[in-house]
Amino acid sequence: MVNAFESFSHLISPLKIGNVLFRNRMFAAPVNSAEIIPDGQPSLEAVAYFERKAMGGAAAVTYGEADVDPEDYREGRYPREITRMSNYNYARLASAVKRQGAVPVLELCFAGIHARMYTGGDKPAWGPVDMDQPFGKRIAAMPE
Repeated sequence: MVNAFESFSHLISPLKIGNVLFRNRMFAAPVNSAEIIPDGQPSLEAVAYFERKAMGGAAAVTYGEADVDPEDYREGRYPREITRMSNYNYARLASAVKRQGAVPVLELCFAGIHARMYTGGDKPAWGPVDMDQPFGKRIAAMPE
C-alpha cells in the first residue's frame, strides 16, 4: 500500500506566502454555510463546523461567499454585511479556526452584473461598463 505522506512529503511541509505561514499545503476549499442566522452571519453550528475542518489538519479554512453588497438577496440568502459591528460570529469563526492552527480565510462575493436581478428594484447592478441586459435590467459602470 502506498503511503501518501511518504510519496507526497511536500504536502505536509510548511509553506510561507508573504507574512502568512501555513502549517502544510492542504487547503480546504471554500464552503458556504447553509447554517446562517436571520441577519446573514454564520450560526454557532457553522462556527463549530469550520472549527472541525481546521481540526482535521487543513492549513487554511475558507468560509465561502460572504456577500459584500447588502442589497443583493440572490438565491434567497440574506445579505452579509461583514463590516457591521453586530457580525460577531465572523470573529468567532475566525478565532475557532485559528485556535486549531489553521489560517481563517473569508471569500468575498459580489455578483456584479448578475446582482440585484430580483430584488434590486430600480437600482442598477454594477458592471465593467454601462449597459442594458436583454431582460431590461440596467447595469451601471463601476466608477473605480
